[in-house]
Amino acid sequence: MPPDCLAPGHDPPRVGKSRHVHAYSGRTVISGSPATTTRDILSLMHAPTPAVVTHAVEDQVFVIRVTGSLDHESAALLEEACALAESHDARRTVVDLSLTDFADSTVLHVLLGAQRAHHRRQGKLLVAGPFQAVVRRLFEVTGTADYFTLVDNVPSAVRE
Repeated sequence: MPPDCLAPGHDPPRVGKSRHVHAYSGRTVISGSPATTTRDILSLMHAPTPAVVTHAVEDQVFVIRVTGSLDHESAALLEEACALAESHDARRTVVDLSLTDFADSTVLHVLLGAQRAHHRRQGKLLVAGPFQAVVRRLFEVTGTADYFTLVDNVPSAVRE
């Protein structure tokens, strides 16, 4: 990369152990790769893992397990599982977010809808961790942590 691309006296920021990121004129070069956008850099920093949503009945409790990154594109998977839980006879539903590495406001919207539906039918919705920092922060920043019953883990939620 030509030395005039960086401001004098500034070292390029590091990404990972041996990759250099150089930004100039709205374009970025990573270790001599072709120019990419800032969006490409952000996607490298958080490479989302595909969302997987499963469900099962354990001790008469409907358990929804979420693995990976949940966002506006994959929230429908959680919404579908929550709808199944609502139609099931179980009085309690546990949403296991312990293996969820990312969740956005779309997921929160789905959980709020599920919470209201369970409340209407006098059921109980519990959200189980342990939570990744980004997931816990979603509840804290939005002020919804007190709206949900957050529990430390699935076994505690099943026993509760």
